[in-house]
Amino acid sequence: MNGKKILITVVCMLVLVLPGTFVFAQQPYDLGAVESDLTAISKGLSNIFGPNLGAMTFLGDPVGYSTIKHIEVGLAGGASFVPTENIALGTSLQYDFGDLKYLPVPAFGVHAKFKIRRFEIGGKLAGIPKIEDKDAGVHLNNMIIGGKLRYELWDKRVLMLLRTGASFGGFLEYINGNVTMLGRDAIPVFVDVPGPGSTQVANLITETGFETNWKGFTVGGEGQMNFQILFVNLFGGARFSKTFGKATTDLSGSTTLELTDPIYTTYVDTFTNQQLVISTEAKPEGFDTTLFGGVEVKILMLAVTLQGGYNFKNSNYLLEGGARLQF
Repeated sequence: MNGKKILITVVCMLVLVLPGTFVFAQQPYDLGAVESDLTAISKGLSNIFGPNLGAMTFLGDPVGYSTIKHIEVGLAGGASFVPTENIALGTSLQYDFGDLKYLPVPAFGVHAKFKIRRFEIGGKLAGIPKIEDKDAGVHLNNMIIGGKLRYELWDKRVLMLLRTGASFGGFLEYINGNVTMLGRDAIPVFVDVPGPGSTQVANLITETGFETNWKGFTVGGEGQMNFQILFVNLFGGARFSKTFGKATTDLSGSTTLELTDPIYTTYVDTFTNQQLVISTEAKPEGFDTTLFGGVEVKILMLAVTLQGGYNFKNSNYLLEGGARLQF
């Protein structure tokens, strides 16, 4: 058995990490082709997170009113939708995601704000709590910490039923997370031997794994307006930001051959254990410009918000909802 071709099994297992089916151009495989395709998959995993860190840090704090009255605390949850076509940028991957055009990266969190004169100071803690399945070899976590300072330009009643407001401010957000998957599989190896014909002579053991880590800081400015009619509030705005950070993916694969009986040694080619370790990274580039808007319904001290947005740099759509108590 050709040890170089055995690494195809590593590729096949890792393909399952990403949605859809990847098609590789080089066949038959040799070790160089396998390494090239594994590198492309590793880069694809890094591309999910690295260039999109600025959109991911947006989550956790639906904006709503231009400024809160005094104090507010709330919950929020949503997702940044990464275009699947972006995953293959800079790689040799050809892909078919079918009807899946966007890959959601979710986050959930809590936020709080308070007002001093015309300044609003707020903070948020969001992301995905640690998820771990030791049996499946999966580990996932994501954390977003953010702070924001906004200044109220105006907040006044225009007509009897209409109240408007506007504000601008700055923010600093930090994101840190990783996803890890480990896998082990045994594939029977059959060879034609004298007598019984084709028989299982060995087990091909494949061990594969990847770990993608992301970390970054986003700093920027934000401006927004809101229009309140009775208990319904419409709001919209824009933010301009720069993200510093990166996502790295370390991918490894190894194969070993275990004979079912030593007598079959002569029936398999000389096999050397194969091991491959690949590392790639992807970084955010340029500046993020994000437009956002939504609707909020306020009943007494409770405000329920639904917000959508669009990040022009990487074509990320954003969708988020939340509820808060405002005093």
